[in-house]
Amino acid sequence: MSVTTQELNPRGYPVAGSFVSFLLARHGPAKFLAFISRLDSSRDLDVIKQIFADIYGFDLDAESELFMTDNAPCTDAQSHPPLYDCTAARVPWDGER
Repeated sequence: MSVTTQELNPRGYPVAGSFVSFLLARHGPAKFLAFISRLDSSRDLDVIKQIFADIYGFDLDAESELFMTDNAPCTDAQSHPPLYDCTAARVPWDGER
């Protein structure tokens, strides 16, 4: 959330898109639409975090941490298309890669 557009391009867009997919699968589209509508053009991270907490009822940092761990909400009721983490084959961690 704190990187500039220059730092984000091009590697960060897939991660950002995956986080949006995570939010959509976990909370549905209504909250996401309310969030981006209320966000308007704010670039202030504290404002973004407050709006996120108001809409989602969760701390943005906590949701980001959940997204980055192995806790994807893989259920039969998830939105379509399903989260990549819920459809991709598991790749075991070998300690280095």
